[in-house]
Amino acid sequence: MSNLGSILKMLSRANIARAIFVSLSIATAGDLLVLFLPLLGKEKLIAPAVIGLLLSLRAIGSMLSRILLGRITSKLNAERLLLISILFSMIAFLAMTEISNVWLLGLIVFLSGVALGFGQPITMTQISQFTLEDERPLAVSARLMGNRLGQLIVPIIAGFVASESGATSVFWVIATLLGLGLMVARSE
Repeated sequence: MSNLGSILKMLSRANIARAIFVSLSIATAGDLLVLFLPLLGKEKLIAPAVIGLLLSLRAIGSMLSRILLGRITSKLNAERLLLISILFSMIAFLAMTEISNVWLLGLIVFLSGVALGFGQPITMTQISQFTLEDERPLAVSARLMGNRLGQLIVPIIAGFVASESGATSVFWVIATLLGLGLMVARSE
């Protein structure tokens, strides 16, 4: 069977397709935050240097979540953590549209980095659990391809939305994408 045939057969299994979509939504949300927070900052009259610091806080939050993931999942089921982190991320993106206080925005951006940071390792683990050993390399490649597809298509849509309605509306698009990811993750 060709690689394409193998991928399609694998994607026909709902749990794998769901994990790939959830991974796509989380990876794309993180990238869009980096792309559109500067534009949102400009709309809110926040200095570019401050936006750079906020993006650093997001990165620190993501690293912290990766460091703490083992400890947290020993106390909290990974699937439940995934649902909580997606829900929190969705709420955080909506909150970013309303918050102008830089300190509070910094806290929300940091916490969104923490929440988004849990998603990628958990979905990678799910892909490993849902596949047979000989399927894993192909499944991981399919997951990465899904992430890249989301990172290609969604920023184009977000760019059109931003050009028509401003950066705030892009954060609603991101929250919607995360909401879809949450619904898909809950259906497992």
